[in-house]
Amino acid sequence: MIECGHKVLAFLRVIGEKAYEGELTFYLAQLNKKQSRYEVAIELYEKAASVMMDIGEREKKGFCHKCLGILFNSLNERDKTEKYLKKALLAAAEVGNKEEEADCSRRLGNLFQDTGKHGMAEEYVQRSLAISKASGNIREEIAHYVTLGNVYFHIVVFRFRGDYLTAKEYHENSLKISKELGLRREEAVDLGNLGNMYCFIGEYDKAEEFHSKALAIRKETGDKKGEATDYGNLGMVFLHLKEFGKSKEYFKKALLLSEKSGFCEVELNAHCNLTTLKLFEGDVNGARSHLFSTVSKLEYMRSFLRDNDKFKLSFTDRHASCYLVLSALYCETGSRNEALSVVELGRARALSDLMATRYCLEKQRSVSPQTWIEIGKIMEKERNCTCLYISYHRQHLFLWILKAEKPILFRQVDINDCFSEKGRKVEVLDLFAYATFRKLHFFTREG
Repeated sequence: MIECGHKVLAFLRVIGEKAYEGELTFYLAQLNKKQSRYEVAIELYEKAASVMMDIGEREKKGFCHKCLGILFNSLNERDKTEKYLKKALLAAAEVGNKEEEADCSRRLGNLFQDTGKHGMAEEYVQRSLAISKASGNIREEIAHYVTLGNVYFHIVVFRFRGDYLTAKEYHENSLKISKELGLRREEAVDLGNLGNMYCFIGEYDKAEEFHSKALAIRKETGDKKGEATDYGNLGMVFLHLKEFGKSKEYFKKALLLSEKSGFCEVELNAHCNLTTLKLFEGDVNGARSHLFSTVSKLEYMRSFLRDNDKFKLSFTDRHASCYLVLSALYCETGSRNEALSVVELGRARALSDLMATRYCLEKQRSVSPQTWIEIGKIMEKERNCTCLYISYHRQHLFLWILKAEKPILFRQVDINDCFSEKGRKVEVLDLFAYATFRKLHFFTREG
C-alpha cells in the first residue's frame, strides 16, 4: 500500500495537484508512523505541512505540525515537541479553531508538566480549560481538571511550591462531573489519581479505598489496561504498609494481565514493582530475575527503533534506571562481567553498533547472557585505546577500565567515603551540585 501510495504521489506532483498531494503525503506519514518508520513519517509530515502552506491551508498545516509534535513527544524529543505544538497552537488560534487551540494548549501543558516547568504547565492548561468551558466540551473540561490535578500533585512531589489540597480540589472537581454525567471510565481515572495522591501523603486506607473503587469500575467497563494499572497501584499501597503478601498478589495480577493483553508499559511497571518488593524482602536473586525480564522487554521494544541513533538515545534515556539497577545487582553478587554487559545494553549503543559493522561482528538483539556483546572482542581490535565504562546506583559508582590484552580493571566507590565531612550522606546524582566532584580520585596509576 505504501509503495503504491508513493507512485500515486509522484504522479500528483507531475500534474501539479497540490491539494491531493498534500492529503496523500499526510496519509502516507500516518501509515509510516503506525509501522514505526519514524524517520520517514517525520519527513512526510514536514512535506505535507509545506504543501499545505503553499496552497494556503493554514488549518491543515497546523494539524501536520500537531502530529509532528505528538510524534516527537513519543520519542522524548522535548524541544521539537514544544516547537511543533506551538506552531500548531498558533495556526489554530489564527483560523479560530477553538477545539484544536484547546487541545494543543493542553498538550503543551502536559509537556511542561513532564519537564518540571509547572508554572508554564498550569498557564497552558488553564488556557485550554477556559476554552473548553466556553465551548461546553464537558469531556475536555474533565481532562483539564485531571491534568491540573496532576500538575499540582507533581508540585507537591518535587516540593517546588504549594500543597496537595489544590491537586485534590481539581481531581475532586473532575470526579464530581464524571459522576454527574455517568462517565464511568473518566470516574475511574479520577479515583485512581486521588488514590495515588493519598498514597503519596501516607493516607493508605483512603488510597486503598479509592484504588479499589477504580478497579471495580475498570472491571465493569472492560478497561483491561486500567484494571492492570489499578492492580499495580493497590500493590504499591500494600507495599508501603509492608503487607508483602497482598502486595505480591496485586503485582502478580498486574503482570499477568498486562502480559496477556500486550500492555508493554504496564508490564514494565509490574516487573519494576516486583523488583522493589523482592529488594524489600532481601531477595536479591528474585529482584534480579524481574529486572532481567524488564530489560528483555526493553530490548524487544528497542529492536523496533531500527538504526536511528536519536530514537535509541531517547528510548534509553527514559528507561535508563532499569539497566543501572540490574547492573548494580550483578555487581552486588560479584558478577562484574555480566554487570558490564548490562551497562553496554543500557546505552544507545551507537558506537558498538558501528564497530560491530566495521569488524563484521553480529549486532545483538537478545539479552541472554550467553549472547551479550563480547566487549573484549571489540577491544582486541583497538589495541591503542583504553575504554572506560561508568555506572551508578544511589551512592555507589561502578567503573570498568578495558585495555587490549589486559584483564578488566573494576572499581566500586562509595562516594560518601570521598567527603571529609562525617555523617554527610549523598547519592551520585547529588554530586553535580558540589565543587568537590572534581576532586574525587577513583583510579590507580598504571604501572
